[in-house]
Amino acid sequence: MKSEAKAKDNRGGRREGAGRLPKYGEPTATLCFRVPQTSREKITAMVRDYLETLKLEYKANKREPEYGC
Repeated sequence: MKSEAKAKDNRGGRREGAGRLPKYGEPTATLCFRVPQTSREKITAMVRDYLETLKLEYKANKREPEYGC
């Protein structure tokens, strides 16, 4: 019996710190729910405005490293 060597997979791997940075400073989840068609745009705008305030709060509270200089 011959044993064949498995070909090396050259597609890369995980790297520490790779990928998209969090916008809100915590893990996120995808939500999907039904809303009346007449209110769809209002609700979408309201949610996006709220998420924008969360993003601004996260950026404001994020501290830069202090190097003591």
